Amino acid sequence: MSRSGFQVVAMLVIDVSLMMAATIAAVVVRDDFQISLERLATLSPYLTATALVAIVVFVGSKVPHGIWRFSSRSDYVRIVTSVAIIVATASIMGFFHDRLDNVPRSLPVLQATFGIVLLGLARAVFRGWHARRQAARKTRQPMLEDGAAVAGSNVLLVGASRLTEVYLGAVEELAPKFVRVVGVLGQRDRQVGRRLAGQPILGQVGEVRDVLD
Repeated sequence: MSRSGFQVVAMLVIDVSLMMAATIAAVVVRDDFQISLERLATLSPYLTATALVAIVVFVGSKVPHGIWRFSSRSDYVRIVTSVAIIVATASIMGFFHDRLDNVPRSLPVLQATFGIVLLGLARAVFRGWHARRQAARKTRQPMLEDGAAVAGSNVLLVGASRLTEVYLGAVEELAPKFVRVVGVLGQRDRQVGRRLAGQPILGQVGEVRDVLD
């Protein structure tokens, strides 16, 4: 398995683990912060259903697992959708199994809330840490072997898409000292003012002259 493939699998395992942690946290909160092995045993069918559905949904969804540092707003929307599908499907499976006899009716709501918070917070924290690390690296002026400063290129990207995110990731990973992305031009007005992988969307494609000015 390649390094990137291993990273994707590792992040997938973390996502599923966070979803299970959210489920257990929901149980603890629902039971007034008291938990026991017996209580978890009674919920084992629901926990198993949650784990199986989470694996299927996270594998089949477009939620990125290997590029947390480039997470954007659309990724957080996908997290909310994925968690909603996981909770709803697990609840349906539990209903057909034993009509959710041992599952409090408030548990799925708490489970979804904690799931969204944990999955989103993990990405936000990792992205913030990575951004601070990159900012610290950029403060050091790049030098050649003879001591001369390296001249970088300022780049304005045209088009806000997943391909743009991939390019931004490649620049940040492979050439942060030589290429400086100053912003992005979007295709739609509602994109203006937002950020794509940390870069501001300064205007629309047709406004390139105004943006340059």
